[in-house]
Order: sequence, then C-alpha cells, then structure tokens
Amino acid sequence: MTEFNQALNTIPTDGIILVDKPTTFTSFDVTRVISKTIHIKKVGHSGTLDKDASGLMIVAFGKATKLLSYMIGLDKRYIGDVTFGKATATDDAVGETISEYSGIIDDTKCRESLLALQGRISQIPPKYSAIHIGGQRAYQLANDNADFDIKPREVTIYGLDIISVNDKTYTIDVRCSSGTYIRSIARDAGTSSGYYAHISRLRRMSVGQFSIEKAYTLDQIKSGEFSVLSPLAAVSNISIPVIEIRPEYTSNFRSGKKLSAEIFTAPITAEKAFVRDGQTLIGMIKNENGKIKYEFVY
Repeated sequence: MTEFNQALNTIPTDGIILVDKPTTFTSFDVTRVISKTIHIKKVGHSGTLDKDASGLMIVAFGKATKLLSYMIGLDKRYIGDVTFGKATATDDAVGETISEYSGIIDDTKCRESLLALQGRISQIPPKYSAIHIGGQRAYQLANDNADFDIKPREVTIYGLDIISVNDKTYTIDVRCSSGTYIRSIARDAGTSSGYYAHISRLRRMSVGQFSIEKAYTLDQIKSGEFSVLSPLAAVSNISIPVIEIRPEYTSNFRSGKKLSAEIFTAPITAEKAFVRDGQTLIGMIKNENGKIKYEFVY
C-alpha cells in the first residue's frame, strides 16, 4: 500500500487522510482544520461522526473527494458505553433527561436486551441526527421543536459483544452495516429492558478495512506528522476490484476513447472496477451487460 509521508509544504494535490476525530469537534470542524492546515479548499469526508463521539474519519482532498461516494457504504465497527437507568432527548449523555428508572437494574435483562439487537434489524435513527427530512436535517427540526417522524430503516448488526460492565454501564463492541446508529441501539435496549438507556461514550474503530490504528490526531496533522494515502492505496482497501490497463492504452483512456476488454490485463467480471496504470489510479469503469463504459476518468 502506497503512502506519502510528507512535510506540510510538499503535500500532494490529492489523497486520503485517516483522522482520529476528538470529541467536541463536528465532522465539518475536522474538514475545516485539515483544509486550513494543508491549504487545499476541496476537502470532504466519507460519513458524519457525532460531535460527542470520537474515532475514525476518512477525509479526502483534491480530486480524491470523488472517491468518497464509494466509501460511504462501508461497514463500521464501534466501541461504546451503554448506560442504563436514563433516557435522553438525544440518546447520548449531552441531551436533556426525558425518563429515569430508579429501581434495581437486573444484569441479565440488560444483557439480553443488548444481545437481542443483532442480525438484520429495524431501527429508527435519533431525532437529533443528520438525516434529511423534507430538505432539512433532523437535528435542525428537533432544535426548532418541530413535530416530525423518522421512518425506520433496515440495518445489519453483524456482531455485538459485551466486553465489560461497570455498575449500570455496559461497554459494547459493535460490527454493523453503514447507516446504523449506535445511539438507537442503546435507546432500544433501554426500551426493551424497561430501564431506559443512552450512549454515554462512543468511538468509531474502523470503516471497512480502514482502522483507527492508522489514523492521526488533529494535533499530529497540524504539526505535519502524518501520512497521506494515495488514491490507489485508498481504493485498494475497499471491496471494488482494481484492474490494470495496458500501458499503451493509458492515453486513450484518459482521453475518453472507446473501451474494450482487450486494453486491460485481466478479464472484467465485476459490475465496476477501478483502473490503474502502474501505481497510479486513472479512473473507473462499469460493465453493463458485457459493454464496458466509463464511470469516471480520474
């Protein structure tokens, strides 16, 4: 996997940075800090992480921002603390308390309520979330005390493990599909147990094959102590295949000339594939009923 270790004055014009977002920063705050630090205006990310959550964000800059749409749907892994005994308006620790349970909390019932939320499940995202409702973000409507409903969505919880318990707080390790809200898992476990619950801490550990272990803090990034993933290295970590073009056809590809299977070094069997020329990403193709077409030229 190709990485560029660069001083701030020699940053490439495009690439991917894995960021360890701190709590109290919004996802937009993170992109703004990076844009200001590397002096590149075009910066984006592959998916919002709650302001009061920490952990992995995939941040792209320059032309690499067009790759983000292929990373949004990647599976996620989180570690979080579910605290029973209190429900909040935001389903996390910062929201106003809306319900409390003052009786004895049974450990078995808490465990069962959490472990039941595995497999293919239906969940309603929190009202304080970035989901669009009629052209507005849900959290904006909630802040305005608007009356609105969010439709349930199907998500997959591949695994949910309880890794420790401290009084009323259960630390869970969750592997899930994109679009899953861990706050909703906490809320729903609280509802089914009858004890109420909320997320009191949340950290994103991975997105697809991208891991928090390879991420950099904002302080490291601001001081130039970080690596940039090349576009090819980044797409090599997602489930879409990468195929190589024969060097003599690279110019034709970049010019958008008609495609044929013969210009690639291997058969095209997938619906879509990224295209590389050596160690350089040059675009993406799609296979529509045996006809090879451009998805984009990079």
